[in-house]
Amino acid sequence: MKHTLGSPITVGDFSNRVVVDELDIQSISLTLDPQNPVLSVVLVHKASGWQHVVTYTDSSAVEFWARAMEREFDAIADAMLKRLVADGKLPAGRATALAQRSDP
Repeated sequence: MKHTLGSPITVGDFSNRVVVDELDIQSISLTLDPQNPVLSVVLVHKASGWQHVVTYTDSSAVEFWARAMEREFDAIADAMLKRLVADGKLPAGRATALAQRSDP
């Protein structure tokens, strides 16, 4: 997915300036432990290779995956577990959605 900036910005130092007009999401990483949450996004300006990394390690990371996107992440996690079982990387079993689990 691409994010086009409303106005291009210049980043870098005196000898390595880059004008950034759009950024592509390169990766999104989540740690689903509510006691140690991490949400990290890597954005890249493909024309120059410049990267912008944003990382949340506070309750806003939990709010994002556990409340705002719960169904979507449950669907992704379920599909991933099914793929791991189908590929023989994980024994067969039963998945439990985030909403059905209780935190200790």
